[in-house]
Amino acid sequence: MKILYSGYRDSRHSESGGYDRIIRHPETSCVLLKEHFPLGSIKIESHWARIPLMMLDIATRFLRYRYDVTHLFYGEISMLFFLPYLRSKRHKIVITLHLDLSTMRFPALFLKLLRRFDGVVVLSNEHRQQLKQLYGIDSVFIPHGFSNPRFVEKRVADKRGVVISDEKINVAVIGKMYRDFSLLHRVVAEINDNRFHFHLIGVAIDEVKELELSENVSIYRRLDDDEYYSLLAACDYNFMPLTFATANNTLLEAQSLGVKSILPRISGISDYAAPEPLNLYYDAEVDLIGLFRTLDKSKRSSSLVEYMQRFDWSRVYRQLSDYYSTLFE
Repeated sequence: MKILYSGYRDSRHSESGGYDRIIRHPETSCVLLKEHFPLGSIKIESHWARIPLMMLDIATRFLRYRYDVTHLFYGEISMLFFLPYLRSKRHKIVITLHLDLSTMRFPALFLKLLRRFDGVVVLSNEHRQQLKQLYGIDSVFIPHGFSNPRFVEKRVADKRGVVISDEKINVAVIGKMYRDFSLLHRVVAEINDNRFHFHLIGVAIDEVKELELSENVSIYRRLDDDEYYSLLAACDYNFMPLTFATANNTLLEAQSLGVKSILPRISGISDYAAPEPLNLYYDAEVDLIGLFRTLDKSKRSSSLVEYMQRFDWSRVYRQLSDYYSTLFE
């Protein structure tokens, strides 16, 4: 089977954690990335990124018929919203969805385009059920793959030049997508205990500006992979105040390092997170505050590292191959 993958490399993800690893599928025949086109180095969050994304999508539409399957692995971002993909008996078109459709700018228009695809891949069972129940769209859940990170251990300083203290109970708070920052503020205020130190990495700065004044909070500039994984591995816990989840790179990264996560008990989490007691869960804010009051220093968990084997990309590639084959039945 000949496969064309179309998408981009998200620079916000580590080299081990990005979904673009899908392009290493052993049956890959061609890869088209935003980075291959003029202005392709523009970050995906920039409005100007639409220029190389448009060129990417046009090239994909011209080349797709040379291959058995074309897979848009960041399709809801990379495709042109005003132009549907046409179906073909000899060629199949597949899209992976990462975002909650209700949060998109033109959900009704996108749904019309989505119905023209031969296959829809989602990264959580909750997303699959949502698409079916709300929109009548069939999809398949194939998990996000992950490769164990390799990094050189470094001692990392925050924006104030302060390095992590091994004497503290260190809590990592990473990322900004679907994060409940108001809950984070309340937790930091409530857990007024100098035993704890919160490390904020890759967060929305406007959302946490007030926390810069807290002595038990560190905010970090952009970290390279060695710095990022060194800091995460040095933490006792990974706190994720999520409101919605499909695949989450931060969760996978923490588990791959044996770092226990503190997680809301929501369905999108259950597809990727190891069960209690390997990770810790809360149902409501009062449970979360009570949970924090019971925490002490935590050691690296080899069981969490072992659990992550189920998300090895080699397993995901086999699931994708099986799914592609069903599209021709």
